[in-house]
Amino acid sequence: MDADGAVIVTKHRLAQVTEAAARRGHREQTIRERLAAGELTLDLLALRPERETPVPPIGAQRQHQPTIGSSPGPHRRTIGEQHVAGN
Repeated sequence: MDADGAVIVTKHRLAQVTEAAARRGHREQTIRERLAAGELTLDLLALRPERETPVPPIGAQRQHQPTIGSSPGPHRRTIGEQHVAGN
């Protein structure tokens, strides 16, 4: 029994259920470690659309790539690496 409750497993499925629980526990521990290292759930669970570029982990050095065009003026703002006209 744990915080989620209890489960009853028949004798003939005990080995199968025990192995599955161990695999799940290992997978969850790996995810916790990767999250602590700065990876995003979006990437860990493969939820990001393929066309999107992955976000670097927290604390990673981001390489600045200048955009073509002028730098932001008083009525422009920068979003990521794109210059967008302001209101």
